Amino acid sequence: MILETYNLKKYFQVGKSIFLRAVDDVSFSVKKGETFCIVGESGSGKSTLARTLVRIYFPTSGRVLFNSKDIFSMSKSDLRAFRREVQMVFQDPASSIDPRKKVKAVIEEGLKIQKIGSKKERMRIILDTINKVKLDEEHLSRYPHELSGGQKQRVGIARALALKPSLLILDEPTSSLDVSVQAKILNLLLDLQNEFGLTYLFITHDLDIVRHIATQVMVVYLGKIMEMGSAEEVLLNPLHPYTVSLLSSSPHITLEKNVKRKVLEGEIPSPINPPQGCPFKTRCPLAVDKCDKSPELKFVQGRWIACSMYCNDK
Repeated sequence: MILETYNLKKYFQVGKSIFLRAVDDVSFSVKKGETFCIVGESGSGKSTLARTLVRIYFPTSGRVLFNSKDIFSMSKSDLRAFRREVQMVFQDPASSIDPRKKVKAVIEEGLKIQKIGSKKERMRIILDTINKVKLDEEHLSRYPHELSGGQKQRVGIARALALKPSLLILDEPTSSLDVSVQAKILNLLLDLQNEFGLTYLFITHDLDIVRHIATQVMVVYLGKIMEMGSAEEVLLNPLHPYTVSLLSSSPHITLEKNVKRKVLEGEIPSPINPPQGCPFKTRCPLAVDKCDKSPELKFVQGRWIACSMYCNDK
């Protein structure tokens, strides 16, 4: 496994004794070379989880292992290597790139921090990298405001690729782009993965994207795992009512004949005051009394699921 998390929690204190539970007891593992997709609505804790996995945030509790090393107790040398091996591409390319720097400086910054190569060698890496992401040499002298949204995202990808990482964490990398540009960026990411053997942890709320790229899927709600397994199992035969509802909201997803479409109604509750028991029970069309008890995450019918219908004693 290239990445493993164990009982990861990230709470934010918003009052004297009030906490926002952004990530709540999450455990999963990612194999080298696969695309592990994390799916859920806005407010489900996906971005907070991503930022914790790259040490932007420190966890409230739990562990994250990268190549079997705990990222929160690394030595300085191990941490430097981790920063090079794990890169992140952010949701909004406009806000994740320094507007005062030209594209060349944006891509070169990480190389300088990691003390990679001479000035001439860094330039060779930069030219090779922008070629990989389908940008021209002339773009290197431009400022971010002179680029389109798709070009800015390509710069963000190039900045990450320049360090030759083994794991890319992509936080909604296409959500702010037009549909035609989204397809180009996704195809680019797939080409780069095939060429360099990259591992992707891909965060999205778009089930069409998941169907196109995922090998494994983890569905989260209010910071908790609802369902997790292979893309084939989860997308073609969803078990959790939340997963079924998410798939129903995507008009291009074809469900199995025995799975009825169920419209997801209501708003996601506040993570400051989540429901007792199953976090989805206030919106679940199948909720019953036993949903007042928190369901354990158990392996059922070829995937992990946290639902009282499958996990709690009768």
